[in-house]
Amino acid sequence: MNSLDRVMKAEITLSGFSSISKRSITLPKHILTKATEPGSLVIVDSTGLKVYGKDEWHREKHDVPARRTWRKLHLAIDENHQVPAYELTTPEVGDPTAVPDLLTQIDTPFETFIGDGAYDGEPISEAV
Repeated sequence: MNSLDRVMKAEITLSGFSSISKRSITLPKHILTKATEPGSLVIVDSTGLKVYGKDEWHREKHDVPARRTWRKLHLAIDENHQVPAYELTTPEVGDPTAVPDLLTQIDTPFETFIGDGAYDGEPISEAV
């Protein structure tokens, strides 16, 4: 914002990041969700995330092999690029297993559910 202020040569006062962060904590979630219209399309997918911790530091410092830790992030996204549902699980949790928990987080009805081949099956159809 400060860069835009300089380019536009505007005479405005901007709040700092700390002020904005402190104020945003007090905003209830239901006010933020009303800011965008709910979508009628839900796209679900997952990705693996490597968890860094003392093992990575220990491996680099002492040149010893480290045990790797992974997590799986399951996301539901609508056509407005909003994330109505998410879940972080261990890698042992399969994609179809996470769908019912994702669906319980979605408050608004949707018309279309899209997922890749991992989500193609009778349990997913029943959950949707």
